[in-house]
Amino acid sequence: SRLMGLLCDPFLPQVRAKSVVGSKPYRPERRERSKMQATQSMRRRNLSVLVLAMAALTVQAAHAQSAPAPSAAESAIAARVLASTCANCHGMDGRSAGGMPMLAGYPRDSMVSTMQAFRSGQRPATIMHQLAKGYTDDQIALVAEHFSRLKALP
Repeated sequence: SRLMGLLCDPFLPQVRAKSVVGSKPYRPERRERSKMQATQSMRRRNLSVLVLAMAALTVQAAHAQSAPAPSAAESAIAARVLASTCANCHGMDGRSAGGMPMLAGYPRDSMVSTMQAFRSGQRPATIMHQLAKGYTDDQIALVAEHFSRLKALP
């Protein structure tokens, strides 16, 4: 069946002394035309995707400029979503079981300066310097505010 699949490939030349009933003899121009049509179709599809992406970015930018500031509830939800990525190492709600610093109850300003130090490379780390580069200043402030409001375990 694998060999039959290779023999039926439309882009491989069919080398035969006589053509089989119902099949057409190999013509290089047909192969080139088929490849060219496939390439043009991919270009049109890629162009369409690019146009749609640019339109979405334009709409998003226009919305961001005209959108009101997020409410306190929306900010709290955003902070929880951003802070959830910390749970892998620092435990649920920043309450570490040991081995990693506990983030719950960590002072806001201290966390902001620590994250900025990680991001700039001033504070050495195994992984935090890479993770911190993925957050904006506003996101760091949201996460820091979230953890500062949580109570640390006794």
